[in-house]
Amino acid sequence: MPEFDPYDAATMERGPEAYAALARRTPVEHYDGRFDFYIASEPKYVREVMFRDSAVWTSEQGVVPTEEPAGRPSRMMRDDEGHLKMRRVIQRGFSPAELRRLAGVIDEILDELLDAMAAIPEHEGDVFQLLAMPLPARLMCRMLGAPEQDYLLYKAWADQYFFAINNDENRSTDQIVSDRVAVTTALFGLIDERRQMLADQGLQPDVSLIGTHLPNDFLSRFMCEQIDGEYLGNIEIMGLMSAVILGGNETTMNLIGNLVWRLLEDRSRWEALKADPSLIEVAIEESLRLDPPVLGMLRSARHDVELGGVTIPAGAKTLYNVSAVNRDPNQWEAPDEFRLDRPLNKLKQHASFCGGPRLCLGAPLARMEVRMVMEKLIARFPDLALVGTPALCPGFNVWGKTSLPVRWG
Repeated sequence: MPEFDPYDAATMERGPEAYAALARRTPVEHYDGRFDFYIASEPKYVREVMFRDSAVWTSEQGVVPTEEPAGRPSRMMRDDEGHLKMRRVIQRGFSPAELRRLAGVIDEILDELLDAMAAIPEHEGDVFQLLAMPLPARLMCRMLGAPEQDYLLYKAWADQYFFAINNDENRSTDQIVSDRVAVTTALFGLIDERRQMLADQGLQPDVSLIGTHLPNDFLSRFMCEQIDGEYLGNIEIMGLMSAVILGGNETTMNLIGNLVWRLLEDRSRWEALKADPSLIEVAIEESLRLDPPVLGMLRSARHDVELGGVTIPAGAKTLYNVSAVNRDPNQWEAPDEFRLDRPLNKLKQHASFCGGPRLCLGAPLARMEVRMVMEKLIARFPDLALVGTPALCPGFNVWGKTSLPVRWG
C-alpha cells in the first residue's frame, strides 16, 4: 500500500488539502499503485523548473498517467517552436477584442440561465446543474463553432474521456483512440461543413473571411490561419478543437462551483461581496489558489532528476503538485484559509493556470466569465444559501462539484 495514494477515497475527498499536507511531508513522493508516477511538491522547483524548463521536463510523452498512443506528438504537445506557433494561433482567439465580443455571448447565456433559475417556483435547485455546468459548456460550443444545443454531448464526452485517461489503469492505447471516435466523427463533420461553406462561395481559407464570409469562431480560425505558409490539417484542427472542449469545460465549471460553495459555506464571505463587489476579483483568485480546479498534470523527465534526495529516473512521469505552490506556508499567511484580505497582485501568483510556455491560454476568459457570473448571481439572488451537502466530481486530479443544492427568495 503506497504511503500516499492519490486514488484513495479519503485522499480524493480532501483534495487540495491532502496534496498540501503531502508537500509539507516530502518534496517527492513515488506512487506505484494504479499507475507508476512521482509527485513533485517542492514549490519553487515546480514553479521555476517543471513549468518552465522543457530541457528537463517534457509534455511530449503525455500529461496523464496512461500511455499516449504511439506516433509523433502534435505540435501543441511538443516542446519546440512549433508549439509556440500553435499557441499564437489559439491566442489570437483570446485577444482583447475577442474577449469583448465573448463578453456579450456570456451575458446572453447567463441571463437566460438566471431567468430560468428565477422562474423555479420552489426557489430551490442545484446551482451546478442550473448555472456552473451549462454556462461554460454552452459558451465552449459557441466559441468552437459546434451546435450549442449539443453542449451536453460534448460535456459528457469531455467528462468521460478526461476521467478515463487519468483514472482507468485498464485503458489501453487502442481504447483511448476508440474513446475519441464519437467526438472526432462529429468534429470532422463540422470541419467538412465549414469547408463546404467556403466552396459554395468559391473562396479559399483566409483570416480576412472570419466574421464576414465565415462565422467568427475557433473552427474558422483554425481553418484559415497558416503556420510557416501552410494551413493546419484536419487532424491538427480536430486535436485543437478537442483540447478546447476538454479545457473549456473542466476549469471554469469547477471554478464557479468551488467559489459559490466557499462563499456560501461561510455566510460572512457572501455578505462581504454583496457589500463590496470589488472583492469579487479577490474571491476568484483566492478560490483558484485554495481550490484549484485541476490539482496537477504530469510531465516526463528527460534525464535523471535529483530532487529532495530522491532520484526521479529518466522517462518517469511526474505530477506537479499545484497545491504545494498554492498553499506554500513560506508564501502565504494561513495558507489553508479562504481569505478576502489578500493582495490581488500577490494572489495572481498562484499556480492554478500552470505557468511558463504552457500557461493556460483561456485564463483571461475564465476570469472574465466567473466575474460576470458572480456580479449577476449576487445582484439577482442576494439571499442565496446552501441547503445540502455538495457532491464532489470524480477523479484523482480534479477538484470540483457535481451538485450544489441551494435555495433563494
